[in-house]
Amino acid sequence: MIPTRPTIRLVYDRKNQATKSTAKERKAGLVQIEVMHQRKRRYISTGVKVYADQWRQNHEQHVVGSVYADQYNNTIANAMRSVMDAVDRQVVAGAIDLATLGQQTIGSTSVADYARCVVDCSTIAGSTQKAYKYIIDTMADFPQFSNIAKVTKRDVDAYMVIVAKKRQTTQKNYISMLHRTFRAALDAGVIASDPSAHVGYPRQHVRERARLTDDEVAAIAAAELPADLESARDLFLWQCYTGMAWVDCATLTSDMITTEGGHIYITRSRQKTGVHYRTMLLKPAAAILRKYGGTLPKMVSYTYYHRHLQRIAKAAGITKHVTSHVGRHTFATWALSHGTPIEIVSKMLGHTNIKTTQIYAKILAKDVDAQFERLDGLF
Repeated sequence: MIPTRPTIRLVYDRKNQATKSTAKERKAGLVQIEVMHQRKRRYISTGVKVYADQWRQNHEQHVVGSVYADQYNNTIANAMRSVMDAVDRQVVAGAIDLATLGQQTIGSTSVADYARCVVDCSTIAGSTQKAYKYIIDTMADFPQFSNIAKVTKRDVDAYMVIVAKKRQTTQKNYISMLHRTFRAALDAGVIASDPSAHVGYPRQHVRERARLTDDEVAAIAAAELPADLESARDLFLWQCYTGMAWVDCATLTSDMITTEGGHIYITRSRQKTGVHYRTMLLKPAAAILRKYGGTLPKMVSYTYYHRHLQRIAKAAGITKHVTSHVGRHTFATWALSHGTPIEIVSKMLGHTNIKTTQIYAKILAKDVDAQFERLDGLF
């Protein structure tokens, strides 16, 4: 006797991750295939996760508004075809077993394809997404990563041989993308275990953060400069007084600036990490803001800004390599050296991890040691 054919349909965001998310914390929902037979259900993951406004349930092309829409729609179509073929074989065989369905479907996505899905459905900054694109291309060129369900620990180790040839800072990005991809696949039920779980990050050789002394900051502020360098100097001094990163300076808008009790505050989230922070402006920073009518001077580009900083440093008689980051580092070490608790400095800088802020404390410790050595030489 031929059994009743199971019903098959696509189900989006069954756990309401995307539909209940807010604009502040936007989440993507998983696309699954539901197979129902005799009141029993089996959910099979397609490996595709998209935002609610990118999903169209009753359209021929289900995913829209994503740069990977065509790829996702092909993945969903292939997964649906695979499940339907498996159901057809069970119907012909005369026995429906929902538990065995989906084995071919789960492995239909490559690691690179799933990595693209992870990046597309994340809050990663645009510049970081660009960096991840090259990493995903490397994954696509690695033969053992053609089927995410069949990747083993040995395959990951072979991939790490390629990663080990990269610069240490680049290795961290490769490993981060690897972990993001397999953990997301594990959470979605695409794989049963994480083959990259054993991979750790290389020990970082922390570079000493360059920063300026109070005298050097004063020298930049007092330097006689041509008119075309004036706005770049003011922006750099602003960074020294606030610790604000270049990208946050470039994206500062009037609605992020408020005045309370005679003080000016910046309230916003960091572009890079999304960490929310609130900073009260010091008097010299407030003066710069007033000078430009309640906003900051705009630079044509990051490269353009740095070229100007080299000219400014030379005019001020500073031999250090002055960059945008130097201004941020200068504020951090200055705040710590004047007794600001490290937890508060971490909040001021918008760090996600206090360990990042502790790097500046180590710099100050080196300064203390050097001073003791100098004093010891007097004896």
